[in-house]
Amino acid sequence: MWRLAYMGPLLIGLLFGQVDTSVPNYPDRVEQTVVAEEGIPPTIRDIAKTWFLIEVDGYYDEWKCMDKIIYAESRWIPDLWNSQGSEAYGLGQVKGSYDYTAGKPLKQFKVAVKYVIARYGTPCKGWSFHQKMGWY
Repeated sequence: MWRLAYMGPLLIGLLFGQVDTSVPNYPDRVEQTVVAEEGIPPTIRDIAKTWFLIEVDGYYDEWKCMDKIIYAESRWIPDLWNSQGSEAYGLGQVKGSYDYTAGKPLKQFKVAVKYVIARYGTPCKGWSFHQKMGWY
């Protein structure tokens, strides 16, 4: 819960300046910093990456797997509908998610992460399944 208090200022900092997102006392975590170029707002991918590494306690390898899943499913296009008519929508192409995630790309990402972790345990296990089956 305490992390939620830091997300607002972090996201605002990402939008308007440089933010150091490194986390001390995690020697086994690969430190990654998401910094918006001056005058260029961060993409939803940048914001999702920051959220994932902070809130999910994601290691960078797990982030890379989740990034690959989202790219394979939607190319990071938040208003994408599944072309097969399955009612899958958004970044993670989660079925039935349109009603509560339309226009909310970060929420779409969070729903996809929750689904992947619930079903596969980790994003890398989900990506491995996706590579074998072509879906997750």
